[in-house]
Amino acid sequence: MTRGSQAGFSLVEMLVATALFGLLSSMMLGGLHLGTRVMESGAKRIEHTSRVSSGYELLRREIAQAQPLSLPGTADRITLEFDGTSDAVTFVSLASPFRTAGGYRQITIRPEQGKLLATWRPYARTGETVPAGGRDSVLLDGVAVEFSYFGALRDEKAPRWHREWRNQGSLPALIGIGVFYNDGRAAPGLMIAPRLAGGYVDG
Repeated sequence: MTRGSQAGFSLVEMLVATALFGLLSSMMLGGLHLGTRVMESGAKRIEHTSRVSSGYELLRREIAQAQPLSLPGTADRITLEFDGTSDAVTFVSLASPFRTAGGYRQITIRPEQGKLLATWRPYARTGETVPAGGRDSVLLDGVAVEFSYFGALRDEKAPRWHREWRNQGSLPALIGIGVFYNDGRAAPGLMIAPRLAGGYVDG
């Protein structure tokens, strides 16, 4: 056995080994941080997709069951409890079957400060005292929306798209909702058909 082999590692060899170990540790730590960021980003995307899906599903469910209730005193020229503009829509829907108090409720869907809100109130006929307050829910966040309505107005024979649907005797056949994120990206839009668009109920 030679004298060099008995002396063990030299100082240079120890320094090289230490440097390599530090480099490998730094690479592993960087990979760990990258993996953590990827996981966090994926979790945020999943959470965002889940919130959007829940908001879309609520919009579909509530608008689909819009009720064609007539306003009081409009027997000769029926006007329904439905008021739609390009910015907001208010209509009457069925109360949740899981609540003790059934019947109807009034819903207003509107944008406010970059959020799409839905406000639920107990339904009161026009001319009666509308219950104060209401329950707000955030359907979508960081968006702007635009409503449109497809159908034939009172003085029209052929249906077409409209920016407003007000003081009409029927529900629109379709309600379109364009969704745009605040950064300019367009989100998948919605097109919802009220189930009772063809008739009215003398509420």
